[in-house]
Amino acid sequence: IRGAAELRVKESDRIAVMFDGRINGVLQREDATEQDVGLLMAGITLATQAWSYRLGTSHWQTMTFTVLALSQMGHVLAIRSERGSLLSIGIGSNPLLLAAVVLTVVLQLGTIYLPGAAEIFKTQPLSGPELLACGLLSTVVFFAVEGEKWLIRRGLLYRSRMVPGTPGA
Repeated sequence: IRGAAELRVKESDRIAVMFDGRINGVLQREDATEQDVGLLMAGITLATQAWSYRLGTSHWQTMTFTVLALSQMGHVLAIRSERGSLLSIGIGSNPLLLAAVVLTVVLQLGTIYLPGAAEIFKTQPLSGPELLACGLLSTVVFFAVEGEKWLIRRGLLYRSRMVPGTPGA
């Protein structure tokens, strides 16, 4: 029956990975981490802070805040599917999510450029090149997740982590 599911959970040292109703693989629990993307996002954010601070710009806090916020939006768009790219599933296939992302970006820009909000959030207006740099740096997480999915679809990633003798191994 399409759309039906049964979930049985017991304590185990393995995690089954399912897609489209089939088990695609079984990982050892210690190999399935969700921290990698968070570490990448933190690394990009801290690199932005270090770079902009070293340049001597007084906008380094605003740039750091912007990269973090926009990286989160790229991440949420990239994780819409475990395996399919955003282009294959369609950016508008979830209009509420797209609206939330657009609203978040507008609010982020408002915290930077609206005088009242800028005072509350202690932000400073970014120049065009600074905003462009923030936008480009923020795409790293999106492209990393999309690249990971591309490698998974081609069987080039996580194959060695699969438990031998299980589906997908």
